[in-house]
Amino acid sequence: MKKTKHILLALTSAVMALVVVFAVGCDCKKKPEPGTENVAKKLQSIELDTSNAKTVFIANQDSYSSDGLIIKATYLKKGTTETVVENLTPASKGVTVDSSAFKKDVSGTYEITIFYSYENVFKDASYDVTVTEARAGLDVRLKSGQSNEVTATAGGTDISAVAGWIEVRKPNVLGAIDENSTPLAASEYTVSVYKNSEKIEDLTSVGSGIYQIWASVEYPQLTGYKLEGFVMIEVVDTLVGIEFVSGTTQQTVGADTITATWKFTATFVTGETKELSKADVNIQGVNTLAATDNGVATVSYTYRGETKSTTVNYTIINPTGEVNYTLTYASDGSSKMVTTWDGLQGGAGQITFGGSANSYKQSEKTTASGERFVNLVEIKSNKTITLTFGEMVKAGSINITIYVSHNNTTETRTAKIVKSGDASVTGSIDIAPPSAGAKPPYIVTFGLSGQSAGTYTIDATNTINMYAIEISYTVDYGDGN
Repeated sequence: MKKTKHILLALTSAVMALVVVFAVGCDCKKKPEPGTENVAKKLQSIELDTSNAKTVFIANQDSYSSDGLIIKATYLKKGTTETVVENLTPASKGVTVDSSAFKKDVSGTYEITIFYSYENVFKDASYDVTVTEARAGLDVRLKSGQSNEVTATAGGTDISAVAGWIEVRKPNVLGAIDENSTPLAASEYTVSVYKNSEKIEDLTSVGSGIYQIWASVEYPQLTGYKLEGFVMIEVVDTLVGIEFVSGTTQQTVGADTITATWKFTATFVTGETKELSKADVNIQGVNTLAATDNGVATVSYTYRGETKSTTVNYTIINPTGEVNYTLTYASDGSSKMVTTWDGLQGGAGQITFGGSANSYKQSEKTTASGERFVNLVEIKSNKTITLTFGEMVKAGSINITIYVSHNNTTETRTAKIVKSGDASVTGSIDIAPPSAGAKPPYIVTFGLSGQSAGTYTIDATNTINMYAIEISYTVDYGDGN
């Protein structure tokens, strides 16, 4: 009886050990971490481009490979409706390929799943691959000088001469292929053409795509058995043109919301078509920040080095009434000082630099607490920053705040904001030397509020560094005209 108890205790201990190991080793967290609301862009979706990826594998010969696969990740820029697309590969950071369903020794179709995570947002997409039985035994290759690409022709491409494009060799009695042996005569083997697993009967009018040219001969020592082999060619389509199909072509002044809705159709010489979205094309000439009745966008699409373009006419209208704008150029490393903002009709706002633009610094610094700042611009008396607000800006609505510092340990320096033609409207601050032992930047803020349209200059006595600027103002568009 005691022996039985000892055995039960040992089994129980072993099971508990396994449970502990599983609990420690299992990463069961599925939900994304919070905090993605502070990133510069947020992952929206991923799409897979398998046009250059291998999707057909030979059983017992080929292992799964994701080479050539392109993952198109679409992001939404923070605070806007603008999307950006990034092409990734299976080796890119954050990409995981799940090929666990793939069986190299069993014919069939298998689903491959691609996972991508960016800033705690997770997306996935899948595509199918095929494992087919090897019909090997013959050495089949294209003849010297014969290209593996055939240019498609309108109405269908004639590849009925494929038997003359290849050379075929048998193995010897030991199963080896002598590459220097004389190829078989065309009359000694039969040819079949497949596209994926479909046998193509009419070779005089095929569409674009990748085709397998199979050769087979009867095996003399075993009735009913054939030696087979294949080589691949591609019928390459040619891009003829691109046309705009549908989408919104009018919006109010502001962030671009129209181009994301645009759809296009690419037409090829074979008559085949392909639907395109913003992610597939290059769009130039769209400015949704200025009102216009005759905006013209140029849209181009490139396929195998051939580029075709079309145009899209669009309209941008002013809003009505009062609209509030807030602009922040912060020192988080992702924002850069710009030379204009909004581009609003009526000269609502503009930033210009004095002196040589090349003399402005963009250096990174880190505080003792680990916070990272980027020195957006170095301001001197001959390198000022000028802010101009046009007549459409509502009186008393302008607020300006700047973040400044300097690193001189012995003197106090003054930063100031002055309105042109009105010296009494001046904001200024004395910036004391950094505290002893303090790690720069030693940042202070100051500004003006409730100002009217006009030109404002940010200046300094001796050199100071500006790390961020925050501006808010209201534009009164009236009836929008």
